[in-house]
Amino acid sequence: MIDLDSLKSSSVEPARADAGTYLSDGRGNVRLLTSWNSRGDGQLTGVASTRFRKPGSREWIELGGYNEMSREGIRPLAVDADRNALFATQRLGGRDALVQIALDGTKATSVIAKNDRVDIDGVVRFGRGQRVIGYTFADERRKVVYFDPEFKNLHDALSRALPNMPDIDFEESSRDGQKLLILASSDTNPGVMYIFNRASKSLTEVGKANPSLDNRTLATVKAIEIPAADGVRIPAYLTLPPGKPASNLPLIVIGIVALWLLRWRIDVLALSEDEARSLGVDVSRLRLVVIVTATLVTASAVSLAGTIGWVGLVIPHAARLVVGASFPRVLTLSLALGAAFMLAVDTMCRIAFPTEIPPGVATAFVGTPVFIALLALTFRRSA
Repeated sequence: MIDLDSLKSSSVEPARADAGTYLSDGRGNVRLLTSWNSRGDGQLTGVASTRFRKPGSREWIELGGYNEMSREGIRPLAVDADRNALFATQRLGGRDALVQIALDGTKATSVIAKNDRVDIDGVVRFGRGQRVIGYTFADERRKVVYFDPEFKNLHDALSRALPNMPDIDFEESSRDGQKLLILASSDTNPGVMYIFNRASKSLTEVGKANPSLDNRTLATVKAIEIPAADGVRIPAYLTLPPGKPASNLPLIVIGIVALWLLRWRIDVLALSEDEARSLGVDVSRLRLVVIVTATLVTASAVSLAGTIGWVGLVIPHAARLVVGASFPRVLTLSLALGAAFMLAVDTMCRIAFPTEIPPGVATAFVGTPVFIALLALTFRRSA
């Protein structure tokens, strides 16, 4: 523990071989110990056991466990000294709910909040004693719900006082708790730091959260849902250029929509020209439209992400091997596989090498042998 006034450090807890995570009550007292179980060879099992201490005691008492694979059990989040309780998530009805567990020895458990749509993933702590005042989750947007009555009322009042920046975050407080440092923001404003005086009910601006974006118009973020083939509605965001209507979409969106609308006609191009014409398709015009549309989509992607080779060669071939030659299926799977492939490559570039390398280098190393293997497999199938 480090005293921030004197900068002197002192040992709070001796080292333990089985210690995975410690949680304090925000006042220098270690109240919770989580240990990850392991096999005889030292490999972790994914199962954790949690122990706690009563106030003023050094004795560890068993509390419960957590299975990382099944997500069963309790996952500790924070210890609140005033309540003498642990806040944790627990699986209820298929979702992670927020529960409060008494640390007085009774282990009495009560459900603080649950959401039928999404998991509760964290708590909000505040002040010198790290008091728990709310919880967080994400659906269409990341949200904070304050269950502490005092902070809920204060949050609502500040949101009304700052209507253009309704997202209020409590960052820190003075020693006596009379002055609060808050961040007010919105999707079109990265935020302004204020000091709120609880005695005089006054707000004093401290500074901008991101001064480089000052006097710049930012785009609004619209929450949308995309229906999947199985009926599941996938949450997503639509960000349009500032002040632009939804009709003037970026070229990459227009191109993908155009290709999707032409999907069955593109399948006809696999036939001979005579067969395609007999089905009422103008082959020359369709080829021109597809080439221009695909060029617009490619140019838009390259202008945003830069030149990253092999993705356009490897991914469609891989998708075709999985779902066949049907263009609608190939296009849909290519979008998903391409995004997953680039996410995996970007992650590898960041963590697998001493210095971060450009994604294009990694895609070349991965894409070349994969593309050769896909070609060989395609020729073997056709033979």
